[in-house]
Amino acid sequence: MLVLANSVLQDRIAENTSARVIAVCEEFRNATGDYPDRLDQLVPHYLPSIPRAKYCLSFNDFLYYKSPSYPIISWCQFPPFGRRVYNFSTHEWRYLD
Repeated sequence: MLVLANSVLQDRIAENTSARVIAVCEEFRNATGDYPDRLDQLVPHYLPSIPRAKYCLSFNDFLYYKSPSYPIISWCQFPPFGRRVYNFSTHEWRYLD
């Protein structure tokens, strides 16, 4: 029961934190005309530091990738698979695997 409760809590943390990072990326795009190439470009003007997706021992960081067509941000909901991916061009969350 405790493991399940922790999993739910970690997912909520990641969802709230990712919403904040996405909003900051959109703010960066509005200010500069393009999305950041890397998340560390948001520090320190938009964020004091890059937050962790979840507070656990592994699979706890956001992955950000900016392709020529669109950027994505993801985090692992169910390690080692179950990656949630947000597409900035469609503004939708999907599961990668």
